[in-house]
Amino acid sequence: MPSHQLHAKIGRLTEQPSVWEQPIGYDLSITSDQVAVEQLIDDGQVTRIYDPVAYIAEDLYSIQHPDAMDNESQRKEYVDQVISRGEEFGRWFHFTDDSTLVRYPDRQDHFDLRTARNNNLTTKEEQRKIGSATIAIYGLSVGRSIAEGLVGSGIGSTYILGDFDHITPTNLNRLHSSIEKVGGPKLDDLAWDISRVDPYIKQIHERSGYTKESNLLLDSCNPDLIIEEVDNLPAKALLRKYASSRKVPLMMVTDLGKKSIIDIEMHNLESVAPFLGKVSEELNEALISDEYSEKQKRQAMSKIVGVRNLSPRIVQSFMDVGAKTTGAPQLRRTVYLGASLATESAEEILLGRVKKSMSRTASLTSILGEKSRDGLRADIGVWRNFLRYMIDDSSDRNK
Repeated sequence: MPSHQLHAKIGRLTEQPSVWEQPIGYDLSITSDQVAVEQLIDDGQVTRIYDPVAYIAEDLYSIQHPDAMDNESQRKEYVDQVISRGEEFGRWFHFTDDSTLVRYPDRQDHFDLRTARNNNLTTKEEQRKIGSATIAIYGLSVGRSIAEGLVGSGIGSTYILGDFDHITPTNLNRLHSSIEKVGGPKLDDLAWDISRVDPYIKQIHERSGYTKESNLLLDSCNPDLIIEEVDNLPAKALLRKYASSRKVPLMMVTDLGKKSIIDIEMHNLESVAPFLGKVSEELNEALISDEYSEKQKRQAMSKIVGVRNLSPRIVQSFMDVGAKTTGAPQLRRTVYLGASLATESAEEILLGRVKKSMSRTASLTSILGEKSRDGLRADIGVWRNFLRYMIDDSSDRNK
């Protein structure tokens, strides 16, 4: 056993993951900002400073003078001019979670730098359009990977992020996080990462996830796209009802083993049946009212994902939840596949290229030409048990 002294020291130094705060940017050409930063340093609120100015200057020269990248004298002159501006170049952002001060280029220069390698694949006009979008994402497990893909692609200047859940150790097989973040909100972990990629991005947070009260916030933000990745069936149904009433496109990605399904509902272009018509109006109303049986829940989930998309191993896993496993299995590689599909789809939606609602499926095994590892005899047994599971009403209960 550790000594009492060591136990006390560990307890004293143990920290909880930090709650996100919008990083404040300081312009050190302004006297008041100089005073503020000096005060942060004197008060111990800044303990580390990162200044990648030389690398920023090098890349700015490259993207602004692609035809003179090999002109070393011109490059050196440009870099020296940037560095000669001292601390007045760019903005210095204070991150409170780790007491750092980091220099970034100005907003437009930073956006140009981090999207420069998208050029031609995404034109400058297209990048400008998708870069100014407002995007709402509810559910930050799969939704986190989607957000990372969007931000990394220069999509979105304002994000509405909603999730009430915390990171647990079992999340780490699919969540881009780490053990020291366990116990902290998924929302804060993602928010800090977004701010470090681009501190100019505006973030609006809903720590209760999506609720009926969220509609007022969404109305005030006027999102261009809603991404729904929540587990709660009533929330799924309510979000679609909102998207339909406000004519906002909605997208959902579902990962099933090694298969990813993306549903796109173009409420801005057409009338869309609940869950693309996969769920009846009657069942949808039961979901909205939060008055449904366990059997109805199973039926809704199987209809939303599509029985034909279920593999025997996934089917068995669903039936094992609560008996042999604590939750349905998810693979990080499938989550990333879905996030890639979502990022591409979001760009197409925001550029007006998606003309109708649709559901699409991508499979890692199909891409690689693999065959199922499940034998036919095992498949038949699993499907027989699944049919019994779907019609069994012995465990009916209100969710």
